[in-house]
Amino acid sequence: MISKVKSQITKIFATTNGKTVNAGVLNNKLIGQYNLSRKNGPYDSLCNAPLTNMYFGNKGKVSACCFNRTHLLGSYPEMNIKDIWNSTKANELRQLLKENNLSSGCQSCASLITKRNYDGVVAKNYDELPIKRDYPSKLEFELSNTCNLECKMCFGEFSSLIRKNREKKPPIATPYDKHFVQQIEEFIPHIESTRFFGGEPFLIDLYYDIWNLIIKLNPSCQIVVQTNGTVLNNRVKNLLSRGNFKINLSIDSFVKDSYESIRVNAKYHKVMENIQYFNNYCKDKNTNLGVSACPLTTNWKELPEMLKACNNLDAFIYFNVVWYPKELSLSQLPSKKLQEINSYLAKFHFPDETMVQKSNLQHYNDYNNLIKGWANIAAEKEKKQRKNAKSLAKKERILEKKLENISAVHLTALFSKKVKFTFEKSNNPAQEKPLNILDGYLDKTNIVFSRFPHDIRFKKTINTLIEEPDFETVLDVLDNETEDQIYNRVNELYQQEHHSK
Repeated sequence: MISKVKSQITKIFATTNGKTVNAGVLNNKLIGQYNLSRKNGPYDSLCNAPLTNMYFGNKGKVSACCFNRTHLLGSYPEMNIKDIWNSTKANELRQLLKENNLSSGCQSCASLITKRNYDGVVAKNYDELPIKRDYPSKLEFELSNTCNLECKMCFGEFSSLIRKNREKKPPIATPYDKHFVQQIEEFIPHIESTRFFGGEPFLIDLYYDIWNLIIKLNPSCQIVVQTNGTVLNNRVKNLLSRGNFKINLSIDSFVKDSYESIRVNAKYHKVMENIQYFNNYCKDKNTNLGVSACPLTTNWKELPEMLKACNNLDAFIYFNVVWYPKELSLSQLPSKKLQEINSYLAKFHFPDETMVQKSNLQHYNDYNNLIKGWANIAAEKEKKQRKNAKSLAKKERILEKKLENISAVHLTALFSKKVKFTFEKSNNPAQEKPLNILDGYLDKTNIVFSRFPHDIRFKKTINTLIEEPDFETVLDVLDNETEDQIYNRVNELYQQEHHSK
């Protein structure tokens, strides 16, 4: 209890800075296993994204991929695109990944590799792209958050409606303009594929300028669009007929009520009709429809049916990892629930005869391995929590027994003594504070303490204050705050104490 309360008083009487843990450096065994899972691997670098790709995020931030949003290669319009491709930051990331170091913004892939969900590692998307020195071979765009849906697991950064209605924030201003399109014109003849995210891509006007430019300058270039499947009008159909498009649909359920509860504003039957159109289009283009699904705490039982539906469509399925919001993230569930989910998903068996079926089964199994990894982590965490709880309970009993034989009056006297000692120790002789300041501190504490019942919780609260290692923080509060403000602080500690049994 003592260590727990000390952390509480640190929060109440002072501010602290958190530390981040470097989880990006992998051991050689994991690296070897991951490399064996890579088609045509191993490669010279753990990830080829910074060697092959540029990702243009909203607000002008440019990175190597959509998952690394911390190690920026540059920003538009502050830098032109060619300079960003050749920037120092780009070369830094290339070198780190060559050294198998995923600590600079690549922790998401590191986490998936650690849990052996190799099929879900985003870095693999860049393995088969040709490495060119002067130009990337792929461009990815997330230029706007314009969207017509308010999905439960989404945020205003990716949905203009969520930003407006749920978050009550102003629209995100975009720096991308006609000049941006003019700059990427130089790159288009050299690329082999592009990918467009939203918002909803088919609602973003600037994308149509880029698509028309690609169709004109590099018609064989594959244009991958990640769409929610709700927008299919004549403008979209005309565009698809002229370009080499591949469609990836974001769908989290093939059950009407479940789908519409997650993809707010979408109409299930209309989207199912659009899926058939997009699927037929992909087949005409000699490619396969892609489906991206978000497994959540509300829809995890539907994963087998999602896979079955995609097999029937001859479509590839990819299960996203949802971290936030926490109440919808499977990763936040207790170990018992995760073990239940893992066992449930393992019961199902699927065909693996075609290329699509094999891929879907592999991805399903890898995602279930990820759930098993989360279960193991949760179990270890819960074990430590139980151990800590027992230790804290023992310390709590010892402390309560000790305090039973000490009066509250005696403890308040000890507190006053520490106030006086700290005051005299910290006082600068050259700028000696008058003693009436010390008397003011003691008067404040006596008045504040008189407002509490002299029970065991009060005695534990005073004991916690006495044992505070940074006691000068307490003096700062006594010096700068009113009696009511001090009472509120002490009362917060008092309320956090447990009643003695």
